Amino acid sequence: MDKDIRGEPDMIRQAKPEDLECIKAVAKRSKRKMNDEGNPQWNGSYPEAFYEDDIHNRQLYVYEISGTIVGAVCISTEGHEEYAEIPWTYKEPYLCMKRLAVDPDYQGKSIAQSFFRFTEELGKEKGIHYICADTNAINEAALRLFNRANYQFVIEKYQEGEPFPFRYYEKKIHS
Repeated sequence: MDKDIRGEPDMIRQAKPEDLECIKAVAKRSKRKMNDEGNPQWNGSYPEAFYEDDIHNRQLYVYEISGTIVGAVCISTEGHEEYAEIPWTYKEPYLCMKRLAVDPDYQGKSIAQSFFRFTEELGKEKGIHYICADTNAINEAALRLFNRANYQFVIEKYQEGEPFPFRYYEKKIHS
């Protein structure tokens, strides 16, 4: 499903296997910037190790500008393991945004906001009216995005082995 959200040449489309190396490079640059800013949310091989399965499962989307991949997001009907323990307002089905990465050279250009809007539109198309997501409590950029997009804060919770708590958000979308 190609969906042009802002007119050519910018578009969000489903990722293809041949996009994998570009997507991983974007994620690595994004992770490096996060770490430089004191946010260790993504460590080790996360999120790069998951993108191949995301593509195979047809749940990874990329943002392209003039044919260059500058961002990626996984939009899934499954959350992370701990989602079963979160006191969500609404129950399944839901869409979960995860592993959202934007190339640092393109940050501040509303690409992440476009992914948020795209997720809402995808939910409407699929008849799913609820979105869940989470972020590290010190990821100020993501916290601002959730606020701007009118997501509701659910809970802050520590995950095993993580130095900072995560914040969980949800949004009810309407047809």
